[in-house]
Formats: sequence, C-alpha cells, structure tokens
Amino acid sequence: AMRLSQETENVLLIDSAEAAGGWLRKPHLAALPAIPAAQSGLLFLEDLTGIKITGEIVENPTITFEEGQFKNFMGFGEKTPEFYEEIAYYTSNQYLHLKALPELWIQRLLENFKGTFAPRSIVTKFVVENNKVQHVLVNGTKKIQAHNFIYCGDVKSLNRLIPAEFNPTRTQTKISKTKTSTRATLQLSHEAVVTENL
Repeated sequence: AMRLSQETENVLLIDSAEAAGGWLRKPHLAALPAIPAAQSGLLFLEDLTGIKITGEIVENPTITFEEGQFKNFMGFGEKTPEFYEEIAYYTSNQYLHLKALPELWIQRLLENFKGTFAPRSIVTKFVVENNKVQHVLVNGTKKIQAHNFIYCGDVKSLNRLIPAEFNPTRTQTKISKTKTSTRATLQLSHEAVVTENL
C-alpha cells in the first residue's frame, strides 16, 4: 500500500483491526529463519522503509523436547506430516538476527503512506456489474468505488463476498477446498538468561 501511495495518493487501506500491521504488531523474537524467502522479503522491506533490518546469520540448531530432555531436531524421517511445508519454516538451523523489529517497520511504512487508512473496516460485499467489480461495501453500508481492488483477506471469504453468478462453480469449489493453517506463537520473556542452549 505504501509503494502504491507513492504513485498516487488515491489509495485506501482497509483493516479490520484498530491499528495497521496485523499480527506483526505483537512482540516478536529478534530473529527469522535464514531461508531465501525471508531474506528477499527483508531486503524488499529495507528498500521500502530505508531501515537496516537484516543482521548477521547465526547458527541455532532447531531443538525438540523428547523423553524429558531437549534434543537437536533431526527431521521427520520417512513420516513427513501433511503440514510439513508450514512447519519447515521453523526448522532452519540458521537464523537472521534482526536489527529492527516489526513494530518499527510498520511505523515507518505508515509514516510514508500517503493514502487513507480506514481502521475497524471489513469488506462485506463485492458489487459486480458488467463483469467487473464496480464497488465494495464496507461494514455493510459504506460504498467504496475504485478502478482497482487488491484483496489480501482470507481466500475462503471470497465465496461469500463475490456474487455467485460471477463466481463459477468450479472456482467456488476450489476456494472451498483450499487448505488453510492457523499459527499460534508462545513467546516466553525472562529477565535473566535461562540457558545459552536455545
């Protein structure tokens, strides 16, 4: 949204929360797995924000708790679970230290955003005319017209938002069969160092 707003200030950013940033506004660990997707994403963010985010790569083997003790995670072997792609992100043995945490990225992105931010707003319907989305309804009543819409919400909600006559049955079936995952993060903060091993 910030990059688009540099091209034109006629950009509306809609968010259901009170503040922008979603789950990134929560406290985070100061490291990310050193995988290509994370590295390229951080470089993109550095370009957008002008903030040096990427720190050094450090070795930090993934640990599991088994038989009452911590052990190095050796992988799943032949019994790879269905959700392997989702969990593989967290099994890297190398991590990137972050020089700036997400709260700062969000703050800088919002400072440089030249459009309009609409908090506590939920898109409740796409109104389609002549095979094109003409406007969206926000919170059931507010009409937003635009030439282009970029939807970043839950894919499964599209079946509810797009009128059935403009959403072929095959597409509806594909959307309804889409597998989604939920991430729960538990972060423990201690005043003193508990172990150097984690």
